[in-house]
Amino acid sequence: MDNTEKLLLGLVAGVSIYFIAVGLRRTDTAPKIEPTTLEKRVMGYRALIWKEGVRQAVEPALVAAVMSAESSGVELGARYLENVDDYVVGLMQIRMATAGRVCDVWHQYNLKKPEVNIACGTKYLRQMLNYFRGTVKLAVSAYMMGPGGVYVDSMVGGGMNIANPNYVNTVLSRMLRYRLLFKSYYAGYDKLFPPSKWLIGRLIGS
Repeated sequence: MDNTEKLLLGLVAGVSIYFIAVGLRRTDTAPKIEPTTLEKRVMGYRALIWKEGVRQAVEPALVAAVMSAESSGVELGARYLENVDDYVVGLMQIRMATAGRVCDVWHQYNLKKPEVNIACGTKYLRQMLNYFRGTVKLAVSAYMMGPGGVYVDSMVGGGMNIANPNYVNTVLSRMLRYRLLFKSYYAGYDKLFPPSKWLIGRLIGS
């Protein structure tokens, strides 16, 4: 991490302390768009998503979209995946090995807790964003596949050949919806997470 990145993270940390401590007023008593049943479930965790998004400098709409794609906002128990020989757990469907390495959480019981699961998933998203220099498409793909496989696939033919485009497109399209929902609840959303800075670009294949 260079000095510029350290300075940026320091500034974000300072801002995050203010927004977490003081909070942002709601602009309305209800979202301006009608949320689906799925979106209502996910937005039920909006306070935790907001807190960790601000803390880790990850747009809350992205965290919500990943949660939506991973668990549909349902607090899932441990699920074994044969292809990776590991368990995935909770709202953000985090692998146990990832939780241990990234968040120092080693037990399924702790990882099932929403506050722990969302914090760990958001921290992992931040690491993937850093790893891929802010390229959201690759970071989202890596959240599902791990950075190694995404990096190899993205370099095939000198272009971005993402191996899980359907998953990535689902997350990116839902991110736009969750951005609108969060903006309805938090007046300062665009100031803290301006669209120009958190640009996601076109969907893969569009």
